[in-house]
Amino acid sequence: MGTRAKVVTLRELWRSGEPLSCQEIARRGGMAFRSIDLALTDLLATGLVERVGGRRERLVRAAAGHRLAPAVAALLRAEADFFPAIRSELSAVGRSGDSGMEAVAIIGAVADGVERPSDMLQLLVVTSAEPGVRRWVDRFVAAGAGMTTRFGVRLDVTGYDLTTARRMWATRTPAAERLVRGAESIVGPPLEQLFEESGGRSS
Repeated sequence: MGTRAKVVTLRELWRSGEPLSCQEIARRGGMAFRSIDLALTDLLATGLVERVGGRRERLVRAAAGHRLAPAVAALLRAEADFFPAIRSELSAVGRSGDSGMEAVAIIGAVADGVERPSDMLQLLVVTSAEPGVRRWVDRFVAAGAGMTTRFGVRLDVTGYDLTTARRMWATRTPAAERLVRGAESIVGPPLEQLFEESGGRSS
């Protein structure tokens, strides 16, 4: 499709299913108006996008009748399932094998929803006892090798036993607090809840 702006434009039009303005596409896609405007010029020329209504509205929509429309829709459907599929596989790894797993959570940019297929996926693993940390980290690293082949995603896995994690939480920095509170739980309770159960520093 050539540029990120074109991909964003087609993605937002496909998600919406309704005509959108250039300004609305830029807002939803988090891109500059000028970038989307240039992308629309090219997409309109190829016929993948078409204008709707009069000149005043300047609304556009994906051209369902275009020869490439089914292929573009299939690609966007696969993209929409990309991160949910990764999360499902991570959950399966965390629920497999022996006991000792307390929690698995995604932290960082991906947890914040600012995710692209090229992003490093940061994973925090918390085990009930220190001897299990290495075992579980290695298990996720091994799973990550296969996920890199199939999804292109790279895992950055960090592990702590629960006692150590709670001790760190009790003396946490503001940055660490934001990281934990913004984490996305994959297995077990939310990290903040797990860490506070031992009576860590009050919030």
